[in-house]
Amino acid sequence: MPKPIETACRGDVFGVGDVIAGKYVIRALLGQGGMGTVVEAEHLELQERVAIKLLTLDVDRVPAARARFMREAKI
Repeated sequence: MPKPIETACRGDVFGVGDVIAGKYVIRALLGQGGMGTVVEAEHLELQERVAIKLLTLDVDRVPAARARFMREAKI
């Protein structure tokens, strides 16, 4: 059984099959690292596959780490 994914987003815990932001369904766990977890998801309306990086709770509380995450998002 896959391990739940706990994120900085209100302390939510997600798993395969769960819907994020009302429009992305998690299909698979792609990887985990120091800053968070990357999942493969599918946009429900467009039926396109995307990768979503979810911050861990600890990282979200560190301003420098949060800033790094925001810089990565712009790449």
